[in-house]
Amino acid sequence: MAANFWVSSHCQTWLISPSEEAASQKVLDRKSRNATILELDEIRKLRVHVAVFISNLGKHQLVRCRQRVISTATAYIARFYHHNSYRDYHPYLMGAVAIYLASKVEEFAVQPKNIVQAGLDLVKSPYKVNDIVDGEYVLMDELQFNYSEGSGASLLVFHPYRPMEQYVQDADMQDILGTAWQMINDIM
Repeated sequence: MAANFWVSSHCQTWLISPSEEAASQKVLDRKSRNATILELDEIRKLRVHVAVFISNLGKHQLVRCRQRVISTATAYIARFYHHNSYRDYHPYLMGAVAIYLASKVEEFAVQPKNIVQAGLDLVKSPYKVNDIVDGEYVLMDELQFNYSEGSGASLLVFHPYRPMEQYVQDADMQDILGTAWQMINDIM
């Protein structure tokens, strides 16, 4: 987790204005590839479906991730499909890969075999452990992780949980903490 949102790679790299997005050739290519199989409304529904799948996968009894891992995985998927088409990479596979990578980044290790079994229980996912491990490299490459720089900054995701907890404590409003936490979960 990044300590300060305004200096995080999340803010510096991943918050993109509509004009910047419209000028990106990679984004235009992704949109044209998606348009061959999905309408805009279907893409929106698929994004929500994938986020729900990641949440259910992370909460499955074999995986049991913290909410921070699930939120990080959801951010990874949003970043990944910002540049890639749903036609090229299956959302269930990439969702499972995102949980696996997020669990490593957030230091909450989850075995890939548990993710595979949970995916099988939830959606009859045909993917194997090797698919998840191989997909990790695809996801890291797309998230612009660069080993040569020795920096995994693009893998860090700012989560507003800690600042929200501090704000609630400073305002002496601990009774709304649960509601505030749920609101953050809904918007992540």
